Amino acid sequence: MRTISARAAVAGLLCVIIISIFSPYTDLVVGTIWSGATYLPLNVVVIFTFFIFINIVLRKFRIGFNEDELLYIYCMMLVTGCIVSLGLVHSLIPITTGVFYHATKENRWQELIHPHLPNWFVPSNPDTIKYLWEGLPKGVPVPWQDWLKPFVGWITLAIGMYIIMYSLCFLLQKQWITNEHLVFPLVSLPLELCKEEKGKVSPPLLRNKIFWIGFLISAFPFFINGLHHYFPFIPSIGLFVDVGSFLREAPWSALAPLRLNLIFSAIGLTYLLPTSLSFSLWIFFIYFRLQAVIGAIFGANMPFMFTYPTRAFISYQIAGGMVVFCFFLLWVARNEIKKIFTSSKLISDNYVYKRAFLGLLFGILIICLWAIAAGVSVPLVLCIFFLFFITILSATRLSSEGGVYFFQASFRPSDVIMAFTGSELLGVRNIVTLIGPVEHIFMRDQRAALMPNIMDTLKITDAGNLNRKSVLILSWVAILVGIVTSYIAYLTLMYRIGGINCGYAILPSPFWSSQHTINLLIRPQEPNISSIIWFFVGCISMGLLLFVRRVFLWVPLHPLGYIMGDSWPTVQIWFPIMIGWLLKTLILRLGGIKGYRILMPGFLGFILGEYSMIGLWILIDVFTGVRGHSVAPFL
Repeated sequence: MRTISARAAVAGLLCVIIISIFSPYTDLVVGTIWSGATYLPLNVVVIFTFFIFINIVLRKFRIGFNEDELLYIYCMMLVTGCIVSLGLVHSLIPITTGVFYHATKENRWQELIHPHLPNWFVPSNPDTIKYLWEGLPKGVPVPWQDWLKPFVGWITLAIGMYIIMYSLCFLLQKQWITNEHLVFPLVSLPLELCKEEKGKVSPPLLRNKIFWIGFLISAFPFFINGLHHYFPFIPSIGLFVDVGSFLREAPWSALAPLRLNLIFSAIGLTYLLPTSLSFSLWIFFIYFRLQAVIGAIFGANMPFMFTYPTRAFISYQIAGGMVVFCFFLLWVARNEIKKIFTSSKLISDNYVYKRAFLGLLFGILIICLWAIAAGVSVPLVLCIFFLFFITILSATRLSSEGGVYFFQASFRPSDVIMAFTGSELLGVRNIVTLIGPVEHIFMRDQRAALMPNIMDTLKITDAGNLNRKSVLILSWVAILVGIVTSYIAYLTLMYRIGGINCGYAILPSPFWSSQHTINLLIRPQEPNISSIIWFFVGCISMGLLLFVRRVFLWVPLHPLGYIMGDSWPTVQIWFPIMIGWLLKTLILRLGGIKGYRILMPGFLGFILGEYSMIGLWILIDVFTGVRGHSVAPFL
């Protein structure tokens, strides 16, 4: 195993710090895009690609980083790319303070929510919160001391969650990487960028002509559209069609929202998947939308889940499917998991599993202690986090096997719980503290969850023969540095420009969180038999899919397609996934496996071309002072 060099560790930390400052600035000030809102984070790919080109120059002077050093650096960047953006601080600061700043007599937040929140959730000084949203008066320093207690409280919970994520990944890594040989499409591009050949300064991928053809094809529309934003007389190239806006008559209006997006990165990643899997990722989206059409024909009441573009009866089906699928994953991995309880310490796998299991218990303990400090029900916290980790485990499998870099479950854990119990049984304190801020900070949107990135680092560790202990230590150092740096950067920027001037970047979050809480307090939710039925429909459907996949291998339906289902990310990427599936199917039939391998660099070029051009326009926007340039409206 290759251990990391001191210079690579330093370079990795410098890259982490750059990401931790770059992301808050682009998210809050530039407002171009959420830079860390996918499992292949834009901030990581763009900065790492820039680093690769710098390294090519360094190699000409024989002082460049080698392949394993680059992989260590990428792993450090990958685990921080999301948490310095949408994955943590971008939600944490606005939601916890917004419930106080935006409170009015009309919305009754002060009356119904504030008395039940722990006093350490936010700074106790009202001016500290006021100036965060309105900007500091001239000459007034940032009140850092007021933020220490909330920072320690919330980051403790986040650390507990991350420990559990790491533990689950270590428990499942051998089953997924060695036994099942999952594809891990999201690591294909960084692995290719890091490869080195003797006597060459650049990786083979960057010397491949087909790669550059794919790169230019995907970069060109974004280049032209960026020019159009600055020079409107230049025509733009349409990359999406909102089909739903044309479907205004029932029953076809039930198909909305429906978009046809041309997302080259999704096409490129789909090319790396088995065709049965890529087929399932888009066909199940159609399947669920047709359910909505049938419901509209019969005049069924089909409300949407709060803050999601998905109808509730579909969300509960997906939730039921996830529960069954995750138990199936654990059952398949049972022989590996059993090694936790074997007594031999001579087998390295057993030793890793034992430590991972202890880490799992330690993470659960941290969450329980946090719940006691917050004054909420420990059993309810355990139920909520159990369902949350089922969701995240599903997202991680989608990422590792399905190359899905953009996922959002269309339900919160409490939605499933309240379908069975109603909301009154939970208690006011639990609703205000857990269902309000905790769920909306950590669980409502899984696009920037850490666990898929952790599993990708383990795959890179295996593929690059890196030292697992070194990767683990450096990843944790990177996470801590990223959290602290991004937290400071977000506070600094919000105090400088005022949160109310950040627009859509942060404004919806506190309103969604608090409004959801108020809705449950004013209009308590009763147990819902219909939702329970749909939940078990999802359980049975997933069971049938798993059975069919095991018995009838020729049926091209993959259970992951059912889990991806109908959600905001699926609305965005179902069409490019279909294009990727169609292209790969045609290439395999016409050119065989040889043609597939020859053209693969071109599809990797699709990914990097799109990401690089988006990153270029963000950089231009930073230097020109342009705000609100929608470079990639699908993110």
